[in-house]
Amino acid sequence: IISANYSLDSNATADTILKRNLHAPLLFALSDQNGKSVVNTSKTIIGTLEFFNPSPLLLGADISMMNSALGRISDIVRVHLVDTSASPLQTSKLPSKVGDTVYLVGYPSETSNRTKVGAPDSGGNSLRISVGKIISFADWKQRTGNNFGAQTESLLQENLVFFDADCEHGNSGGPLLNANGEVIGIMMALYQDVQKGAPYRVCGAVNTLDESKLTALWKLQAQ
Repeated sequence: IISANYSLDSNATADTILKRNLHAPLLFALSDQNGKSVVNTSKTIIGTLEFFNPSPLLLGADISMMNSALGRISDIVRVHLVDTSASPLQTSKLPSKVGDTVYLVGYPSETSNRTKVGAPDSGGNSLRISVGKIISFADWKQRTGNNFGAQTESLLQENLVFFDADCEHGNSGGPLLNANGEVIGIMMALYQDVQKGAPYRVCGAVNTLDESKLTALWKLQAQ
């Protein structure tokens, strides 16, 4: 994003956010892996941004709730491009399973430790693809040493897919692809692999993009 005609309200409430225009105009510069432009940046307004699930229950939540498992799986926005010749990635129609090979695509922040996993640093300036396998929820718990309450574990298990590709800050929002190049999730979390030690990580990607389901979960939380 190189320009955004948008203002921030420091005293915003759920009600005022819902009333404002969520389709804020944005100006994008988007290129393919060869540096060729795929968006006509000569137009003033070529894209819009909106909350994925603009529920008053979500927008009115405090920071502790947004840092919870439910808040994290709801942390998604849509970007609509209205003038692009680029073809969108297709979403997989079949559920992923443990052992499937996956490919994480993104522009992660630089870390000197990434080379130890077998890939060069990107510095956040170049497209990077890392390869891994989907692991089970039980394997994720064991490798990361994480233990949560039953409700949190249920949310994570049902709405995230866990995998062991190398990931870093900056990968968030990037697509997780299967061997057919189809999207099976959106990267949103990384955890240290305590069994292997630094710099090895285990990653989590949101695999449930169902607004009605998220709305229902937030209503349950409010009860």
